[in-house]
Amino acid sequence: MNQNRKVLKTIIKCLPLLLLGSCRAWSPAPEADMLKYELKGDVASMKNTVYKLDSTADGYVASGIEASMNNIRVEFDTAGRTAVLEHFNRSNQLTAKEVYKYNQDGQPVSKTVVLDDGTVKERTDYSYRRGRLQSITVTDGKDSLVKHEDYIYFGRDSVKSEFSFKGDTVSGYRVTRYDSLGRNIGSVTYSARDNSVIGRMSIMYDSLGRRKSITSDDIFFKNLESRMSYGDNGFCSAMEMEGRGGRVEMRYSFKTDTAGNWTERVTYRDGSPVRVEVREISYR
Repeated sequence: MNQNRKVLKTIIKCLPLLLLGSCRAWSPAPEADMLKYELKGDVASMKNTVYKLDSTADGYVASGIEASMNNIRVEFDTAGRTAVLEHFNRSNQLTAKEVYKYNQDGQPVSKTVVLDDGTVKERTDYSYRRGRLQSITVTDGKDSLVKHEDYIYFGRDSVKSEFSFKGDTVSGYRVTRYDSLGRNIGSVTYSARDNSVIGRMSIMYDSLGRRKSITSDDIFFKNLESRMSYGDNGFCSAMEMEGRGGRVEMRYSFKTDTAGNWTERVTYRDGSPVRVEVREISYR
């Protein structure tokens, strides 16, 4: 009998360790890279170039490359994750690239930003415990700390992330809420100095899981609401943005390839064409 009690006590003591080692903890669902870029199929790479448009009597004409963060080229691995993300300037010259590495579970473990001359500008390292993100550390090319975030999980619907800049003192923290599918539905950011709210954001999704509205309110840009709608092809066909500066309506028209991916997208602002994006897509 005493021997059985000893065995039972040992099992009880070891049970938490067994659970830690054998069970993956809940974590938020990451947004798929292919979905983010509105791509489908076995895509190997995609290059996106944004051109300015000038109105003409016959419609519009491209008038040079626009300075835009969307002048990019993305290489995807066989799992559809971003392997390399390159950035280009108005002269279509490479300015920097981001190189991503993943663990065996498909989670990013590092992102290295390399300038066109090969100099490392910045590195981001991700650490995990039981399959979920625990911290993010950003350092510059000289290994000096730029930013650090620690993540604390509460149940299955919220995560608190504490962030600091170039030091150990916590500057603020953000509490993010998730729905039953692990999707981000909103966050509140606080100042660590006095716990005052410095930013809020909420996200709503349609029945297919696409974002249909984003509402934000922070100390810098004040209140801003974006509403998205989608066409039969699944692409975002319109976006309305309303905030302190007024209301802007953006609409989009597309040309697609045989795989159903868009290769040209014209943006109309309040009814007038303002830019066209051209995509070169390669498949495996």
